[in-house]
Amino acid sequence: MSIAESGTKVLLKIGDGGTPTEVFTTMPGQTSTRFGGTTSTADTTSKDDSGWQTSIAITKSGQVSCSGNYPGGGNAVIERIEDQWIAGNAINCEILINADGDKYSGSFAITNWEIDGPADGKSTYSLELAPTAALTLTRA
Repeated sequence: MSIAESGTKVLLKIGDGGTPTEVFTTMPGQTSTRFGGTTSTADTTSKDDSGWQTSIAITKSGQVSCSGNYPGGGNAVIERIEDQWIAGNAINCEILINADGDKYSGSFAITNWEIDGPADGKSTYSLELAPTAALTLTRA
């Protein structure tokens, strides 16, 4: 029996920067959201390893990408992305990864922001983020 999670449960939420309690709002019009993480390693192979390469984990990095239907002007979440990208500021985000509510959260740099407005179709956006520090995984 195959079990699969609906892709609609993978969501990017953007923080409003509020203190002491920050409110996270789902990016509007999301059609695709992706989170990925990598770990770089250092080779520790020696003659004692019986011909097997060995290594240790050194650093982690990640990337979040999100695309969707562009809602036009006046959307508070889109305006926050644009304002923080122009200012070069990081933003706090949550990436929900399943229906249970498990999520990664942390501070992210906006590494790419695009709005596409073809003459023969709908306007869309594309957003890419990279963590600025360690992320937190919270199990619901």
